[in-house]
Amino acid sequence: MLISVASSAQLLQTKAEIIKEHGYDYTYGVMDDGSPYIEYGIGYNSQRMYFTIMDSGEQLCYMYQIIGSISELSEVKDHLEQNYTSIGNMQYQNLETGLTASIYVESEFFIVTMYYETVDWSWKL
Repeated sequence: MLISVASSAQLLQTKAEIIKEHGYDYTYGVMDDGSPYIEYGIGYNSQRMYFTIMDSGEQLCYMYQIIGSISELSEVKDHLEQNYTSIGNMQYQNLETGLTASIYVESEFFIVTMYYETVDWSWKL
């Protein structure tokens, strides 16, 4: 697993655009706060996209997560360290775009969460 520009491509896309690109083989869920998400893959090899519902009713991806096996963590950290600026403990950012990635680690898996630090949502309303 390698995080690349393509990994963050789902951010700011609509749910319909993501499904059109990746297909209908996904799991749907809702977070405690009511935010819907879809997940491709299972277990330690999955990708999850979280959506906010715009005034138009369209669902827009505001956060993207990759869940991976701990055995792949060093490859992911190396990629982030080479392509992003470190802004904290296991937090990285593209200073030009504001794209932020943070890593959460458990004993057998890790989660990379990607989001834009600041986004003007008005262009999608």
